[in-house]
Amino acid sequence: TAVRYLVSQQPPAPPIMSVPFEMPTRGAADAPTFNPKEDPRDIVSFFEDLDYIFKRAKITDSELKKEHTARYAPTSEKRIWRGLAAFSDPAKTYDDFKQAIQREYVGADGLGNFSRHDLELHVAEAARDGFRTANDFCIYSRRFRDIAGPLVTAQLLLETERDHLFFNGIPH
Repeated sequence: TAVRYLVSQQPPAPPIMSVPFEMPTRGAADAPTFNPKEDPRDIVSFFEDLDYIFKRAKITDSELKKEHTARYAPTSEKRIWRGLAAFSDPAKTYDDFKQAIQREYVGADGLGNFSRHDLELHVAEAARDGFRTANDFCIYSRRFRDIAGPLVTAQLLLETERDHLFFNGIPH
């Protein structure tokens, strides 16, 4: 006798309908955020997040991208961003607008808008407050390098001056 194998015939699965990704509302957990008072350099991460959701939402129109960018802006910054020429000029692309905003927070070179005075204030604060723990010293050191690095790179601070300032921040 022959053994027969029965192959069950199931109806084909219905096509999976993907739900289009919608831009999150301002303030939603997955919406990009930026707080210029905490760390202005977070503007770079803000735009990385924004570009990611533009890609997911399949938004390619430059004007629509500029509108969404301004919508996600912190309330304190909205008017400033919408007042930039790159926002209102249709000849300016989203990338032009993005660069104009980033210049406001991290400078044209993207390294940060730090001055020698910012570094001196950091050193004076550390010298005044001291370090209660090894972690306090590590925080001082990281922040010092964060400010001093671009200044040395831009040749606004010599390495010997940097080293001297670093030690001035360590309490006796």
